[in-house]
Amino acid sequence: MTTADTTADTASVKTKEQQMAWYVLRSTFNRSQKAYDMLTSNGFHAYLPLHSVEKVVKGRLKRIMKPLIPNLLFVFSEENVLKEFVKANKDTGYVTLYYDHFNHSSKGTNKLLTVPAFQMDNFIRATSIENKHTMVVDPKNIRYKTGDMVRIVEGDFIGVVGKVARVGGQSRVIVTLEGVCAIATAYIPSAFLEPYQDS
Repeated sequence: MTTADTTADTASVKTKEQQMAWYVLRSTFNRSQKAYDMLTSNGFHAYLPLHSVEKVVKGRLKRIMKPLIPNLLFVFSEENVLKEFVKANKDTGYVTLYYDHFNHSSKGTNKLLTVPAFQMDNFIRATSIENKHTMVVDPKNIRYKTGDMVRIVEGDFIGVVGKVARVGGQSRVIVTLEGVCAIATAYIPSAFLEPYQDS
C-alpha cells in the first residue's frame, strides 16, 4: 500500500466519522431491550440507559434492570445507514425513527433528532452510574438556582456537567438532552461543584 493509499483511507475514515451522529430511536412498549439487542447484533453502536428497580418475582423481592427512559434508545450511526436499517426491519415493529419537529430540512420535512456528542457523552456518564436516586425529570418543572453550568468534581458523579436545581427537596445537577429529556443526579453537595465554561 502506498502513502497515497494510506492517506486516502484515513481521509475516508474521517469523512465517515464526520457523517456519524447520535440519533434517537423510539421503541414499542416494553421492547427497548429487544430493540437494543437487535441493533447491536447488527453492528450498531447503541446506548440504552438502565436502572435497577425492585420487583416482586414469585413472592420474592428482586432487583431487576429496566430502561431509565421508557421507549427511547440512542444509536451512533450514519443517517442513511440507520434509515435503511429501520426501513428494512419495520416489520419487527421494535423501533421507529424519532424526528425533530422544530427543525426542518430544505425540503420542509422534519429532520431526524440528533444529540450533540458532548451532550451524549455527558448523558452516558451520568446515567451509567448505578444510583437509585437518579431520575428522569420534566424540564418544564425545573427551577434552576442559576443559569450557570457546573462540573461535579467529587463523588460518584465526578465529571458530569449540568445545571444545579432543587429536586425532591435536594440540590441536584440536571443533565439535559435538548428535545429529549432531563436527568437529575442524586444529591450533590455544593463543595463537590465547580463552575464550568464550555471552551
